[in-house]
Amino acid sequence: MKNFFENFKRNLSDIPRKVEQTSKGEFIFLLGVLFLLPGGSFLCIAAIYVKFRNYIKF
Repeated sequence: MKNFFENFKRNLSDIPRKVEQTSKGEFIFLLGVLFLLPGGSFLCIAAIYVKFRNYIKF
């Protein structure tokens, strides 16, 4: 069980890197799939932020 949580935390921390490295087509597909999930609009906003956070300056 401890190993499961360690792998889960590692995979969770890899998500931003994986999103940034996706191509345009894969990213559009990812947004479509995320939108279909419960709370998908919030997940889409988070994915867009992660993908373009280097271009957005607040």
